[in-house]
Amino acid sequence: MYKIFYLIFLMIFFINGCGEEERKREKAPIDHTPPKIPKLITPDINRSANNTLVLELKGEPESAVLANDTIVGEINNQGYAKVKIPLLGGDGNKSVSIVLEDPYGNKSKPIILNLIKDTTPPVITLNGKKEMNIEQGTPFKDPGASASDNIDGPVEVLTNGSVDSNRVGRYTITYEAKDKAGNRALKTRIIYVKEKKLIQKNHPPIYNHSLQNITAQDADEIKIYTKRAFRDPDGDPLNFYAKGLPQNITIDSATGVISGILLKDASKESPYTITVIAKDPKGLSTEAQFTLEVSNPAPIANDDTLKIDEDKNGTIDIL
Repeated sequence: MYKIFYLIFLMIFFINGCGEEERKREKAPIDHTPPKIPKLITPDINRSANNTLVLELKGEPESAVLANDTIVGEINNQGYAKVKIPLLGGDGNKSVSIVLEDPYGNKSKPIILNLIKDTTPPVITLNGKKEMNIEQGTPFKDPGASASDNIDGPVEVLTNGSVDSNRVGRYTITYEAKDKAGNRALKTRIIYVKEKKLIQKNHPPIYNHSLQNITAQDADEIKIYTKRAFRDPDGDPLNFYAKGLPQNITIDSATGVISGILLKDASKESPYTITVIAKDPKGLSTEAQFTLEVSNPAPIANDDTLKIDEDKNGTIDIL
């Protein structure tokens, strides 16, 4: 008897309790306030890598994150979410609409992200020459390379390849750079390891001391051949330059010929110390000097004749 009464009491208590909870839920107010617009904290949103857009944002906790009406994540209790949004292939999405939706179905105003498809790879710049020669047995030090992307700015450069400087041969170093969108760039450097005897060392031109001092007079035409006074031990062609030339006199850089007509008063600045410079293609040079002395020629007197009659006076101009 007591057991039946106790069971009935429990059933009544349970029913009343459930009804009370239901009444509380019915009386609870419904929130119609939409969440605030989410705040993006992703530094670069106009990019996509592997057809996926990764976003970090802040917003109202426990709100769902919708991208183009598809749930892609949820704001955690700290008000933060990191979501991955799949993009279409080909040209991909032109834009993405980001909305927050709270548990009551209220939605925030959207954020529209206009997407730019990045198809431009980084540009790699080699430090030093594209092709290098090193002497066998000399350690090779890679000058390296740098890379810059039109959107990402400086990007990392990965280096592949090695050089055995103790073994004669041709070696390739490959430099690779990739931007956040996955665009890849490659550039190579060729290194030739050569035997010591095959490496040509550059030597400066040699002067044979054949330039002689020159004398001339005002208004003279002069021609001085300087090329024969120099030779290049490596067989390279030479270019010629000169300093201290009189006015109106020049040197031909290819032939080394100094030529021109002296001014009528060139002797006023005489003597002229002329420096001839012979330079090879790699910039090594040798200089030599000679003196050009210009004089003013003396006047030339011509014989004059005067005929007069006896007991007559006459005059003659001697100038």
